[in-house]
Amino acid sequence: IEAQLEGYGVAAKLVRESGLDGVDLHGTHGALISEFLSPVMNHRKDRWGGSLENRMRFLEEVIRRIREYVGEEIAVGMRLMGDERFQGGHRPEDAAQIARRLDGRIDWITADQGYSPQQEDWQAVPMYVESGYNLRITTPLKSVLKRTKVGVVGKYVDPTFAESLLASGRADIVAMTRALIADPELPNKAVQGRLSEIRPCIGVLQDCWGRMIRGLPISCTVNPIVSREKDWGVGTLHPAAARKKILVIGGGPAGLEFARVAAERGHKVVVYEKARKPGGQAPIAAMLPGRENISAIVRWLVDQVRSLGVEVKYGMEVTADETVVQFLLEEEKPSAVIIATGSSPIRTGFQPYTMNEVDGWEEQVVCTDQDIWEGRVQAGERVIIADSLSFIEAPGLAEHLGRRGKNVEVVTPLAYTGLETNLYNHWDHLLPRLFSARVKVTPFTWVRRVQGKTVTLYNLYERDSVRQEEVDNLVLITGRRQEDSLYGVFRGRVPEVHLIGDARIGGARIGNAMYDAAKLGREI
Repeated sequence: IEAQLEGYGVAAKLVRESGLDGVDLHGTHGALISEFLSPVMNHRKDRWGGSLENRMRFLEEVIRRIREYVGEEIAVGMRLMGDERFQGGHRPEDAAQIARRLDGRIDWITADQGYSPQQEDWQAVPMYVESGYNLRITTPLKSVLKRTKVGVVGKYVDPTFAESLLASGRADIVAMTRALIADPELPNKAVQGRLSEIRPCIGVLQDCWGRMIRGLPISCTVNPIVSREKDWGVGTLHPAAARKKILVIGGGPAGLEFARVAAERGHKVVVYEKARKPGGQAPIAAMLPGRENISAIVRWLVDQVRSLGVEVKYGMEVTADETVVQFLLEEEKPSAVIIATGSSPIRTGFQPYTMNEVDGWEEQVVCTDQDIWEGRVQAGERVIIADSLSFIEAPGLAEHLGRRGKNVEVVTPLAYTGLETNLYNHWDHLLPRLFSARVKVTPFTWVRRVQGKTVTLYNLYERDSVRQEEVDNLVLITGRRQEDSLYGVFRGRVPEVHLIGDARIGGARIGNAMYDAAKLGREI
C-alpha cells in the first residue's frame, strides 16, 4: 500500500514538471481506488477496510500524498464511482457520502457508473442511451458539495444541452470525450456560434472504443482525421494544384464526404443521387430501433456541401445506358468521375460457413432486410431471420418486427446474433431490448432448404438435428456486394475514374466509406 501511495505522489510530481495543469484520479470502473471504496470488493479486516471511514482511507492518503508532492500548484480532481450496478455495491447516496467527506480537499468530482464486466457498457454507452444518463448520480453530489466543483459526464455531445446544465446550476463542469473526438474544434465553434458546423458524434462507438478495445489506434466513424492529425489535421488540406470538374455518382456518406473535401480544395463538384433524398444506406441504418442518430452525419454532410457550393441532383439515376452516359459526359464535362454507388444485399444466402447459397432462395417467402425496410415486402406473422453476419442488421430488424407483434426467430451459424456489437458496448443495452421484444435466437444453426413456406433448419455441429418451420418470411442477411458496374462504363472515357465506399468494398461500415472518401478527396 505504501508503494502505491508513493507512486501516486511521484506521478503527480511528474505531471506538474511536464507543464500540465492537473490530475484526475480514477476512482471508478474497478480501478484500485474504487476497489478500496467498494463494500463488495473490499473485504479487508484492518484499518483499510470495513467501515466507510476505513474504506476511504486509501483515497484520502492518495490525496494527501499528492498534495505533499505538488501542493496547490496543480489541480486535483477525481472520477468517483456513483453506481456499481450490482447488489450491495455503491449507489448514488453512497457516492454522496464520500463526496461530502472530500468537499474542499479536491478541486472537482465527476461521477460515473459500471464495474467489470459491465464497466464498458456503461463507461461509454452506445446510441441507445440518452445524453445525461449519469445526472441521477451527480445530482445528489451537487447537493452536498459546497467548495468542490461538480462535473457531469455521460454522452454529452450537444453544447447547447451542456450549456443549459451549467446555466441551471446542475453542474459546474461538463466533461466531453466522444464529442471532442468527432470534432476537436467543438468548443471553439460553440463559442463562436458556429453550431451547425460541429461535426456530430453519432454514438456507434465502432472506431473509437471499438478500435481501442482491440489494441488499435482510435479513429472516428464520422471523422477519419482522428489519429491521422499529423498528415490530415488542421492546416494540412491544401488547394488543388489543378482545379477539376468532378462528377460524383451516389449521395451516400462516401459521395458526400468526398464532395466536401474535394470542394474545400477548390474542385467544382456535382453529385448525382438516384433517390429523392441523400444518405445512401444511412437512412435505412437510422430506421433500426434506437439508431436514429445515424442520420445526423448525413444532415451535417448535406449542410457542408451546400455551403461549399456543391450541386446535388436528386432523383437522377445513372445507368449504363449509352444515352445516359453520353448525356452526362456532354452535360457535366467531367475530368473525373467518382463511383460511390454503394452496395446491394446478397440475395442468395451465400456465406462462408457453408460456402453455398441457400437451397430454394428463389422462393417467394425469401427476402432481404432491405426489402422490408424499403417497403417492398410486408412482414407476415411468422418470420425467421437467417443471419451469418455479426453486426446490427439482424437484431435491429428482429426487435423492430418483434415490437410489432411478429413471431420472430433469428438463426445464426455463430454463437449468437450481433456478436460484433459487444465490442461497441451494445450488449447491456441491445440484448434487453431484443428479449423484451420476445425475439428467439438460435445459435449454430443454418438453413438447409426452402420449399414453399417450409424452411428446414439444421445445427451446424449436429447435422442430424433438423427441424422444419412454416414461415411467412425468411429474411436472409448474409452480406452485401458492391455496385461497381459503372466503373467499367466510364473508364477510358474520362481521364480519371475512382471507386469509393461500398462501391469499392461491399458491406463495409460508414467509417470505411468516410475514410475512403476523405483520402481520395485529398489526393485528387
